[in-house]
Amino acid sequence: MMNNKKSGFLRNKFIKFAVIPLLLLALWFGLTSLYIVKLDTAFSLLSYNLPKTIFTHFPKDKLQKGNFISGDFLATENRLGILSVRFETFFRPAYKNEDSLLFQIKEKNAEGWYYENKYRDGMIYELPFFPFGFPIIPDSRGKIYEFKITSLKGDEYNSVAISNRWQNIAAKYKFNKNEILQSNNSFLQFSFKKFTSSFESIDVLFSSFVYLLPLLFYLMLLSPLGKYFEKPISFIGQKFSSFSESAFFKFLLPSSKASQRFSIVIFDVILLGAVLIDGLYLRLGNDFVYLLVPILWIFVQRYFRFTSRKTFIVGISMLLFPPVFLQFNLGQIAENMAVWAYLFLVAGTIQILLELKGSER
Repeated sequence: MMNNKKSGFLRNKFIKFAVIPLLLLALWFGLTSLYIVKLDTAFSLLSYNLPKTIFTHFPKDKLQKGNFISGDFLATENRLGILSVRFETFFRPAYKNEDSLLFQIKEKNAEGWYYENKYRDGMIYELPFFPFGFPIIPDSRGKIYEFKITSLKGDEYNSVAISNRWQNIAAKYKFNKNEILQSNNSFLQFSFKKFTSSFESIDVLFSSFVYLLPLLFYLMLLSPLGKYFEKPISFIGQKFSSFSESAFFKFLLPSSKASQRFSIVIFDVILLGAVLIDGLYLRLGNDFVYLLVPILWIFVQRYFRFTSRKTFIVGISMLLFPPVFLQFNLGQIAENMAVWAYLFLVAGTIQILLELKGSER
């Protein structure tokens, strides 16, 4: 009997401290890899962000008829095939009123444009980081290329603007799949190069951090981290005893343990911080992030025994953002915050269902 108990204890320890962390680490790696491929649209693409110093003409306002974006950059690889530019979108115009953008690219000092094509700006509303593709240039490494994007009929009501966000332009190189897969060594070298170069992008870094949160939260719950903050938190609580005994404070932090109150605050700040960074600044539109954050939020609230009221308060508070941003013609930010508000309201509904199910037992 003693041997069975010892064996069961060791098995539980192994699952708790080895199996579950490894599974969560595999989840992080798998989701990060999928996002890298999705961001580039293909595994065989290598993407490199370009600095803002490459722009020779960078209008701060909307791209209206005759206005243009231009610049030149040094190709760091062969097989250059895509130049992706991040745009800022506003109120979406009717299809018949959409602007046309003329994209042109050539090697610097060449007489004529290597490639040019027109694009309706309505497509940018679906892909804000828009890929301007052109026939692959096999020997592009070490050469300087000029590009120009011109509005043909834009005005105040049917135009886009280049984003002021950090990392708003990237050069992409399309490699041959047969060359990548010709040997295990070439595949591993390309995969390593793609993975490391992708982490130069803030989009990948942020998304990867969100994918790592399940593992971080799990390790934080296993660790005695909160206990180290129990005495200082209790001391602060004594100084503000009238507030700490109020109904509002107990609603925000229902746990009687100071260490748990610290953990609640940390988890909530991390999750809400991720929401605000994505909604107000990055605006990735990443489906995996949209799915994972509400799931983690529900788990945290259930673990610390918060009711669905808190989730609904957060969701309804987020609904206040879109009307404000629409007044300033920031349609993309308003749309993103509306999505997050909807997701938190859905999370609150799921919590209600779980609470009802628990009360029936």
